Amino acid sequence: MKKITLLIILVSLCGILSYVVPQLPMYFWRIYDLLKPFSVDFLTLNISNGNNVQINFTLNILLLIGALLFQFTRGKEMRLIRFLFSIIFASKIIEIITSFIFLCLSIGDAEAYFSWWTFLLSSIINIGWIYLSYRILLDLNKSRELDIQRAKYKEAVSESYIAASSTQRIFHLFIDLLVTILIFSNLFKLLIKTDALRSVLESIASVLGERGLILLIFVIFRVIYYVFFETIFQYSPAKFLSETKVIKNEEDTLTLKTAIYRTIYRFIPFEALSFIFNHTGWHDKWSDTSVIREKKTGVKGNYYFLLIPVIALCFIVTNYASFWYSSYLREVTFNEAHEKTMLEFDQKIKGLTTNDIIELYDKEDYNTLIYLKPEKINGNHIIFSLVSLDNTFEYHPDQESIEPFYVRNKTIWPEISLTKRNLKKGITANKYAGLNYLDPEQKRKSDKNEDEGIPLKGKKYIIKSIEPYFQPNLKLKDSYVNNNYIQLTITNMGWKANILKIDNVEGDIEWKGQFPQLIEGKRLGNYLTGTIKSESNKIKFDIVAQDSTHKLHVYRVEKDGPGEIENFTKIK
Repeated sequence: MKKITLLIILVSLCGILSYVVPQLPMYFWRIYDLLKPFSVDFLTLNISNGNNVQINFTLNILLLIGALLFQFTRGKEMRLIRFLFSIIFASKIIEIITSFIFLCLSIGDAEAYFSWWTFLLSSIINIGWIYLSYRILLDLNKSRELDIQRAKYKEAVSESYIAASSTQRIFHLFIDLLVTILIFSNLFKLLIKTDALRSVLESIASVLGERGLILLIFVIFRVIYYVFFETIFQYSPAKFLSETKVIKNEEDTLTLKTAIYRTIYRFIPFEALSFIFNHTGWHDKWSDTSVIREKKTGVKGNYYFLLIPVIALCFIVTNYASFWYSSYLREVTFNEAHEKTMLEFDQKIKGLTTNDIIELYDKEDYNTLIYLKPEKINGNHIIFSLVSLDNTFEYHPDQESIEPFYVRNKTIWPEISLTKRNLKKGITANKYAGLNYLDPEQKRKSDKNEDEGIPLKGKKYIIKSIEPYFQPNLKLKDSYVNNNYIQLTITNMGWKANILKIDNVEGDIEWKGQFPQLIEGKRLGNYLTGTIKSESNKIKFDIVAQDSTHKLHVYRVEKDGPGEIENFTKIK
């Protein structure tokens, strides 16, 4: 008993700590996720983050409580742990099936994030969970005895099993309904959100209607649920919780055939109401089965009502903790991005050229922009053209870059003199600067440093960007590697250029399309796709572009493993 108790406590603590300990590096995220005993969700159409954090954390807390009750009652109180391990057992099987279906449907799909090795790894770990749950349930079930009532008539004594009450049967209906939703939600969402299956489901929906389709899928899940549990264990999760068991009359055991008939009879109209005034429902009577009680050996069932405030508290705490942690991660990401931007601006000011243009915004009015175009650079002293935007000179950034606008009106821009030290005052140390959705407290923090900002035209301005112009200005957006597929979206807000070729430096990539490709100043960008032929996850290649003056510009792209491409550097 001590071994089982320690094992269950270890399992529950593993699940609880998985929500408390910070996330592991990306390479281990799948293992980290699979070490959680519970992986269920409720039927929200948000696949990645619905209520699953609150639900799974609460289930882990209940499992810990169940383990402690099991220990304190010397193995007599096991309702909670049998109920929860039945959920683990079924949910891990469904998780393997869901992952396999997703992987098969995603072959050749650019958005696939599974690969065969991660599927095999996850399957091995999930099989471990399945075996562990199965062994614990078998061991605990062996220790249970059925409750018997004795009736004496004259000299004869008859014995019979005690049937589950109508209240227990209604309890089974609602709890099994809830568990079915928890176990099958992720599979259901995969089915309705997968393009490969959508046409099939739409065809069925055209005949049955959307509600009819959902009802059909739900009926299939319910049939699988009852047949699965009652054939293997002769229990459903709700029966584990109420300490009742389904048996075949005169035989005690339940065959697959009987479980199927018993389950199909459940869907006859009004069958669910048949046991309200009778302990035996229609599906019991017609399948010649009964739901009977086990001997009560643990705590009184009324004490389980104390779990209601525990569950409510778990949901409140996890909801608050989830909100706090998400805010914390956003703050950390924001700070890191801000620090990186400050360093980049500092380096760009040190290496400023006459081909650069500095974009500034008013510290008091973040929508007011001006531009500084270096004309002469003499050490730390720089002569700029001050490109101010007012009603006289309309500039439409969605239609053209600042470069042609500057050239077209070059003769009217006033010149000003600034030092690099002056420019560095425009590198704000305040992460909130530039955000136009600040609350009063953030606005106070943003305005706190009075020395910050470049003094121009009686106002103070903060640097928004420093970009090279008067040459191609290539950037990547929405570019990623996924398994053996790569997609690049290349934008150019500078001079038009031709992409002459792509040289593979590391890794073998077969690029689609023909070169050269003209890439002009536009925001949508050029799309390039390719197939990675090499087995290595690491790729490196150079994009070679040529501008209208026949000058070559070379950009280096590097990526190690799947995901978004961020390492894009001009090397020539």
